[in-house]
Amino acid sequence: MKKYGLLVLMLSLVLTACRKDINEVVIVDIIPDPEIIEGYEPATRMVNASLMGFVVDETGTPVPNAEVEFDGDLYSTDPFGHFFINDAEMNALGSLVKVRKSGYFDGSRRFFPIEDTRNRIKIELIPKIFDLAFESTAGGTVSLPDGPTIEFSSNTIVAADGSNYTGTVNVAAKWLDPSSSSVYDQMPGGLQGVGFNTNNEEVALATLGMIAVELEGENGEALNLSETGGAILTMPIPQSLLADAPAQIPLWSYNETHGIWVEESVALLQNGAYVGTVSHFSFWNCDIPHPYTDITMTFVDENGIPLVNYQVTLTSSNFGIGSGYTNSQGSVFGIIPAGETLDLNLNGLCSVVLYNTTVGPFTSSADLGVITVTTVNNLSTNVTGSLECNGVPVNDGLLIATYGNVTEYHYLDQNTFDIFFFPTCPAISTVSITGVNLDDLSQSEVQTVTSGITTNIGALNVCQNPLEQYFRITVDGVTKTYVEPGLYAFAVDSIGAAQTMVSVWGSTGDDNYNYYFSFEGATTGDYSNDHFVEILADGAENWFLSGNGVDDFDNLFITQHGDVGDPLTGNFNGIFSNQGTPVNVSGEFRILLE
Repeated sequence: MKKYGLLVLMLSLVLTACRKDINEVVIVDIIPDPEIIEGYEPATRMVNASLMGFVVDETGTPVPNAEVEFDGDLYSTDPFGHFFINDAEMNALGSLVKVRKSGYFDGSRRFFPIEDTRNRIKIELIPKIFDLAFESTAGGTVSLPDGPTIEFSSNTIVAADGSNYTGTVNVAAKWLDPSSSSVYDQMPGGLQGVGFNTNNEEVALATLGMIAVELEGENGEALNLSETGGAILTMPIPQSLLADAPAQIPLWSYNETHGIWVEESVALLQNGAYVGTVSHFSFWNCDIPHPYTDITMTFVDENGIPLVNYQVTLTSSNFGIGSGYTNSQGSVFGIIPAGETLDLNLNGLCSVVLYNTTVGPFTSSADLGVITVTTVNNLSTNVTGSLECNGVPVNDGLLIATYGNVTEYHYLDQNTFDIFFFPTCPAISTVSITGVNLDDLSQSEVQTVTSGITTNIGALNVCQNPLEQYFRITVDGVTKTYVEPGLYAFAVDSIGAAQTMVSVWGSTGDDNYNYYFSFEGATTGDYSNDHFVEILADGAENWFLSGNGVDDFDNLFITQHGDVGDPLTGNFNGIFSNQGTPVNVSGEFRILLE
């Protein structure tokens, strides 16, 4: 039996694919029902949780400054592709994060958070390149690499307002190979759907291929199919899956509101490919529905310490393999196919197996409890030392450690430190360490240590160089300095006028902070009368200084401004209202321009 799609684990685990009796599936005379999603009410079980996300491109390179939306609130990825949503209300039965970045198809992930933990997801953005084209009046067929095609009828393209469009239609399309291990990170939402015969209950899906399509006019305007039009999709089936592919398969479109797939029609197997007609464009997916249940487990080391951000894989002989990552309590939760025996692995870096067992089959919710792993400690890297400024101990400091694509920030309230990391892997042989003096806004030279061992790095002189990026604010004598990822400054051309925006966001403990203001220009100078403050807030300090165009800075001076990569520096002061109480506010910043 070949493996369809893949078993998908999130932080939540979502495993999908087909059964051995897949060829017995019969789908006939299905008529698309546009009302099906209107009767869908997602199940809810609200919890308080946090989320760490990692956004990369097709090469695995982190994507900085991508816009992230969760529950109506906007966030951004940091320079290392990470974003953080802290202490938020989330739906344990399915929460949705959306990611947008110019030049890419929109990404998203439907995940299943565990209460009072920091959960983890990964999203791989797909480049959106309009490199295919046809004439709207004539129609035409466009061909993608690896064999997929899209056939357009004549005079079936409309603009966003529903008017007929005539001219060249540019097409961006990407076929996702269901046999590829990257398909889950690339696909939107998750592999759950609402079908014709499910009474609006969710089912797990086994994918045999999906495709993203967007249309654009000659001037970059968004286009789509008319109500009377249609397009024919042809998606090849990988040779490894072809022998067991059913003659007919449901065709599902992606619903961006709920992050689920909606069954709309059917595709037929013809000459080694699925062929079906679609009435609009979004992501489309050829999937087999399957019953599912859920599973929970927690991993700790021999000292009872949670194993955080470790990869967990589950493998089924019928459903393939899927993977996800443990959260801040060492736990993982998610959806698995019902009635399947699964091979369970806990992996270290480079997929070194730290723990293996067989679990299942399960037909109802399963909790494997706490699993103790005894082979972890020898994989850790330990760094000890102290922070000094020209021989004087520094107690208000920060230690930054970078290895691979990971950057960790450890705030210190004493000058000595003793910190563990877990970077051991043949591909990650070193850890870069930088000490920061938060009082004087300076930092040490970067030090490199060997991973997998304990190293005493000695005294780091944190007064050797100016701190590269920071945002410092003082409210009625209380000062906070922020240096974590989440510091952004960028200039834009707004309706013919240059404008510069400054955004700082992140968390301190369980509380978020968010600072955003802009000024009308892109040079040095006095912007005391040409700026707008949207919000100045830090939950940990109980600061909520919303400007809304009224409480702006009395003074705002920009002392450095240049090209992308150059520092933007400046200072500000003013009197604001903090929840009805007047407060004195001042600050300074140095942030590299994006």
